[in-house]
Amino acid sequence: MESTAVYPKQDIFLWLKRPVIAEMRAVLEWAHKRALREDIRYEDIGGGLEKHPSDKKFEDIVSHIDRDSKGFFRIIVRKGFNRWMALDDAKKSDILDIGIHCVEIGAKYYHINFYLSATLLGQLRRKFPVTEHLDR
Repeated sequence: MESTAVYPKQDIFLWLKRPVIAEMRAVLEWAHKRALREDIRYEDIGGGLEKHPSDKKFEDIVSHIDRDSKGFFRIIVRKGFNRWMALDDAKKSDILDIGIHCVEIGAKYYHINFYLSATLLGQLRRKFPVTEHLDR
């Protein structure tokens, strides 16, 4: 039996060519200023997976990005989503999802996601060298 479900096109993952903490902070600060929507949450370390609205500001969290959390940095072009993060096949819109997870402050992990218009992808590429190929 063939499925009639509609799936979004493949997301595109982008990687910084210089994956250093200072560059990640700069990308996050750039995204913070241009975000259509932001999602900043925390979870208690060892307290389950439940996430809560952040009790800290973005500026307070970004200064705590370290070697352990930098591996959780991401830039994704999400295909077929609108600015409310809902599949939107009719509009065929895409968004940029820029974020970092597992920034440890005290006994909490903080997670930051910024959702931007995909029309900003060209500006992102001009300002920050990114690639679609992960060179490890």
